[in-house]
Amino acid sequence: MRFGSAFLEALVAVAGASVTVAAPSSWSVPQEHLEILALRRTIPLNPDAVSDVHCQDRQARIIFHEENAAQLAICGGIAGSTDHCGGSLTTTVGRKGSAKFHLAAVDKGATIDITKTRWEECVHAARAVCPTGSLSATCLGGATSGDVAFTLEMNSAE
Repeated sequence: MRFGSAFLEALVAVAGASVTVAAPSSWSVPQEHLEILALRRTIPLNPDAVSDVHCQDRQARIIFHEENAAQLAICGGIAGSTDHCGGSLTTTVGRKGSAKFHLAAVDKGATIDITKTRWEECVHAARAVCPTGSLSATCLGGATSGDVAFTLEMNSAE
């Protein structure tokens, strides 16, 4: 019986160690990442939302959850209850960690006036063509007149 007891104690010690090792790490993802994931579940992929998609640098290491947070950082932030980017901006930048989006109204005199849903459609469609790295594309519509050109690139500011 002594062997059985020692074996059982060793088994419990190993099981306890593996539970300790399996504990979640202390990092977290931004709330904006979760908001984008929820939008993607409800909005179908619309390849017609964009044109002129170009994969710039497929090796650029843009972290997915930082890209999603940067996506909602345009126009000073469109996360949460804000449903669109409007006002008098002709250009805007959204950045978080490794990701930076730059948007510009294409037509002279136009300003950016894009809904959160349309913006997600455009990024999702561009990512379907260029799943990794940096890219550029034109979001059809999204300005007071005409389209919105955008790039996603590595953010060197943070």
